[in-house]
Amino acid sequence: MKPCLGPKCDKSATRKGLCTGHYEQKRRGHQLMPIAIRSGRFVHLGPRRYYADWSLRKKYGIGIEELERRAQSQNNICPVSFLLLTKTPCVDHIGTLGKPDFVIRGLLTRQANLMLGYLESLEGLGADLKIVAAPHVYDYIMRGRLRQEEQLRKSQSDFL
Repeated sequence: MKPCLGPKCDKSATRKGLCTGHYEQKRRGHQLMPIAIRSGRFVHLGPRRYYADWSLRKKYGIGIEELERRAQSQNNICPVSFLLLTKTPCVDHIGTLGKPDFVIRGLLTRQANLMLGYLESLEGLGADLKIVAAPHVYDYIMRGRLRQEEQLRKSQSDFL
């Protein structure tokens, strides 16, 4: 593959001779700047970075750095739709906020997050999730529920 034409970039070009990060900079009308590896997609947010970090910490208890670390551990790919996480990903979570059963399952595209919500509401109406959902989606949901149960058992044993 061809290398990216952006400054100080060794990634492969995907669109119009640029990697995804530099393509997004160009699409938004920004001057092409080197992409910092340590800070991923939130490098050039400026004043918005503080609000994004505050919002993530308030809702999910993680900051931007943790979000970027999780995205890189998933190779910036949604585990449900297998699409690239080009925009800010949705944080998929189970449980209520502030409770010991709260678990972050992963980062999803917006469409995959909506679809997962519909599937879980169908399950609440009595549908069998194993029949309705694709096998990899069913496995993703079940792994998250197992993590939730483990975390709940751990919090109960810590309490006793």
